[in-house]
Amino acid sequence: MILQHLNKQQIEEAKANEANLPKKLTLDVSGNLYKNRLGGCIGEVAASAYLESQLKHHYEFDLIYNGHKIDVKTIIRSVRPMAHYACRITIHSHIQDCDIYLFACAVHKDRSFYPSAYLCGWASKQDVQQWETVKKGDPWPEAPNKKERSDAYKSTYSALRPIGDLKNIQRHGS
Repeated sequence: MILQHLNKQQIEEAKANEANLPKKLTLDVSGNLYKNRLGGCIGEVAASAYLESQLKHHYEFDLIYNGHKIDVKTIIRSVRPMAHYACRITIHSHIQDCDIYLFACAVHKDRSFYPSAYLCGWASKQDVQQWETVKKGDPWPEAPNKKERSDAYKSTYSALRPIGDLKNIQRHGS
């Protein structure tokens, strides 16, 4: 897990990206809240900066790195992520045309985002298919008062491939 700091220009890029999103995202379980939308854009910009790859702004994936289509999945938390925290891919997202899911965490506290995002790790689309499947309404063992908001594949940050390994991934098709 690494902390990717963003400069003022990158934060402004994330805000502009959020403003350019459709006002209502389809198949979205986040409730289309501004905080979640902006947090997602912060995660995408952080991943793009880390991999030194330009964002594509495509529904199916967010960027291409060494020929691999990568979709960035960002969760908003009020604390630094820990290795045992859960990460999820909703079942309907799994049909996206991407090769890799990169998991990020944007920290939102006291009504604002920190100018950084944690890049927690990554998984191939095939890796995700091996994860535990949870159903909408299932309780969260890690947070007993919460329930799953959608059918999803679920794992933990500790089970992800290290984010540093992604920089060394071979060109797709090699």
